[in-house]
Amino acid sequence: MKYFANSVDEGHTASTQRPNTFSHIGLIVPSLQDAQDRFERHGVNITKRVAVSAEGIASLENAFSIGQMATSNQTERDLLLAGLELTGFTQLLGIQDPDSNFIEVQQLVPPPGVV
Repeated sequence: MKYFANSVDEGHTASTQRPNTFSHIGLIVPSLQDAQDRFERHGVNITKRVAVSAEGIASLENAFSIGQMATSNQTERDLLLAGLELTGFTQLLGIQDPDSNFIEVQQLVPPPGVV
């Protein structure tokens, strides 16, 4: 089922299913923890929780082009993941919309230690 009932299906694939598509949508919130708690209360599909690495979350790895669909070279993948972690990625919250597109949620004022 498409989220927008009157939308035309042009065969687009969700960002969590294949890399190099729409990528993702971003939201800025005052507090990541409060947003995570609210999403959880309302049954939103939380892909990545605050303070958790992207490693091992296949849909997230696809959305950020660090998974098997982007490279089969383990060394290259590890370097891509390390670079992503250096950007403060663990302090992001990730959710999915009903069409399985990744939505990145960031805090307006980054937590201490995040540049």
